[in-house]
Amino acid sequence: ESGLEALLKYYDQLAAMESKLPISESDIRLKFTWHDSFSKKALFSGAAKQSLYSNAFERVNVLYNVAALYTQIAKGQNFENDEGLKAACKYFQSAAGIFQQVKDLVYVQLTKIPLPDLSSETLYALSAIMLAQAQESLYHKATLDQMKNPICAKVAAQTGDLYGDAARLVAEPSLAKRWEKDFVAIVTAKQSYFLGMAEFHQGLECTKDAKHGESIARFRLAYGYLNEAAKKGETFFQPGDVLNRVGRELSQAEKDNNVIYSDLIPSAHQMSPIGRAVLAKATSLAFPASKHQDLFAKVVPRTVHDALAKYESQREALVQGEVRKLRETTQALNETLSSLNLPAAIEDTSGDELPPSLLAKGKVVRDGGGVDTITELMRELPELQQRNKDILKETSRMMSEEEQADNAMKERFKEKWNRRPSGDLFTDHRAEITKYESILANATQADGVVRTKYDDHVNGMTLLSKSEEELIGAVPKGASGASSDSPAAGELRSLMEEVDGLKAARDSIEENLRSATADISARLMSALEENQTVADESISEAQLTETYGPLQQQVAESVSAQGALVQRINAAHHRFMSAGGTASARESVLKDLAAAHDAFVELRDNLNEGAKFYSDLTRLLLKSQSKVSDLIFARNTEKDDLVRDLQASLAKADPQPPPRPPKAIGTNSPKPTPAPRQPPQRPPPPPAQQVQAQPPAPVSAPAPPPASAPSYAPVYTPRAAYPYSQAPPPQPGYYPQQPPPYAPQPQYYGAPPPGAPPYGYGQQQPPPPPP
Repeated sequence: ESGLEALLKYYDQLAAMESKLPISESDIRLKFTWHDSFSKKALFSGAAKQSLYSNAFERVNVLYNVAALYTQIAKGQNFENDEGLKAACKYFQSAAGIFQQVKDLVYVQLTKIPLPDLSSETLYALSAIMLAQAQESLYHKATLDQMKNPICAKVAAQTGDLYGDAARLVAEPSLAKRWEKDFVAIVTAKQSYFLGMAEFHQGLECTKDAKHGESIARFRLAYGYLNEAAKKGETFFQPGDVLNRVGRELSQAEKDNNVIYSDLIPSAHQMSPIGRAVLAKATSLAFPASKHQDLFAKVVPRTVHDALAKYESQREALVQGEVRKLRETTQALNETLSSLNLPAAIEDTSGDELPPSLLAKGKVVRDGGGVDTITELMRELPELQQRNKDILKETSRMMSEEEQADNAMKERFKEKWNRRPSGDLFTDHRAEITKYESILANATQADGVVRTKYDDHVNGMTLLSKSEEELIGAVPKGASGASSDSPAAGELRSLMEEVDGLKAARDSIEENLRSATADISARLMSALEENQTVADESISEAQLTETYGPLQQQVAESVSAQGALVQRINAAHHRFMSAGGTASARESVLKDLAAAHDAFVELRDNLNEGAKFYSDLTRLLLKSQSKVSDLIFARNTEKDDLVRDLQASLAKADPQPPPRPPKAIGTNSPKPTPAPRQPPQRPPPPPAQQVQAQPPAPVSAPAPPPASAPSYAPVYTPRAAYPYSQAPPPQPGYYPQQPPPYAPQPQYYGAPPPGAPPYGYGQQQPPPPPP
């Protein structure tokens, strides 16, 4: 029973992980192997087996073993007391129900035809046998409790019918050769035995009711059924005690009727048929079947996982879109300010010194590593990009090479090469490669935009990378501009403060966009439990609107505010220039330096993001390549095994003739002369004294019957009821992924149940003593 508990826990874990971990030939390649439980060969020396990458296949295997263990537990019960019989009935009913469950699961969830022990015919037969034994347990309980004969007759009649169903199933041509000889003999004999016991009980009731003619007819039918059971049971099932009792009852009834009653004896079709008491019913296994801790509780089902991945992709796209919108509008604002030389124009009033804002921008560039940092990042980017292209190219080459090898094997072995084509297995991987190639193509275009911006502003970034003294010396001197106290300059200063506030607000919005999180797994799981499906579109949209709706509104307001702000800046700048602006040559240099600063900040961020993008993409590509490599390794191993089996089968089916001796080379070469053939030497005759005439062996007479008939036994006889060890017992040290415990060789069966005769199923009765 401890083994049963372990199996049930294992099954529950398999059921829990089925919807969460996709075990298949193209996903999680976890192979489960099943050995034919009826094979006469040893486990590791040629027993038929089947291997599938399927969670459902392993669940079927485990259920089969659970049913087998239930039969062994039932067999171990004490059949001489009430509790033992009730427990045996319960376990047999569970075994019958589980075999039916296996039958219902096999063809629905398996992608290949199962081995014969999992065929629907075999499972039908096993379920029928278990149900018959459950009803048999109840019959013996009825006799043990000394219930009335009509009740016992109905229970026995139903037992006989169930064994009749089982006998027809085990006699099917596709199954007849798979059972042990004693197995078939016992099942077919029990059909006649219990039909005879039903007539016997009914005959006893007729005797009690003074229906002497009918009682004789019933006894005759019972005696005929029991004789038939003795013939069918051969040496494995002999109801001798009960047969003797029925014979005595029949003789006494006939004697009494001839002497006293003289009742007419009806024929079989004139008597009312015995009713059936349907007591045993197959019971399915309820799930969860054990008190287990779900090891995969934190793993969501595949549908939920896909919905989460889709949601995460939508969330990332939304965030990136809003951030891009903010950065693009900010970049447009910076370009507008650079074209107007703001805020440097309103700070450059002397015409000799540089504006403080420009000096601050120069410090930002120098602190950031200057133009050399940007140049080094620009140099590394193509190397990272090329590495990713090489990984994709190598992955594609590996798949193409394996596919060509598989096609070559298909061409060589034709229809015997029946494994799944490599092209089908690589469909998803090739689609993934195409997706990554498209991503790399887009990244290449983005790199081109970055290169153009770098070329446009490299001179300005180089100048800003110099010290303050060198920077001041490089900027042309010019006449003084408009007074810093002019109304236009004051208005522009106020507008520049608004620009700074707008940029600070955008930085805050971007940070909030990136930091906002929302876990929708709980909502998806609830939807899956309620509706058995996941409406991920509606759930994702609702969650995105709830989480990012306010932030999107802030982005829209910021973009709208910039349009009005730029209009005011242009108008104020026009008034400022009308009042006397800065010198044109100096203004042009200051504009270029301001634009170079903005380009430096943008390029630094873009290049760092690009390097991170290529590094992350490298990890993804290596992971994808590793999956392909593992799949190819498994395919190569499978190919080697399949080639070895095919070559062995071809060699066995069509052995090659022995090679002929080589012909002589040249016309003048002498032909080999065969050695003269001599007749074999006969051995010398033995000495005369050793030759003795052997008398012919006497013809043995048939073995005599037992000296005495079995003594009388009550109707409940464990020997007649339980001579057969119900279903395949588990092998010692059973491991769920190893072959099933059903192995119908005698050495695999356990000891007979307590109270059973010494020669039960799985044991051989010793031959009679020689005459």
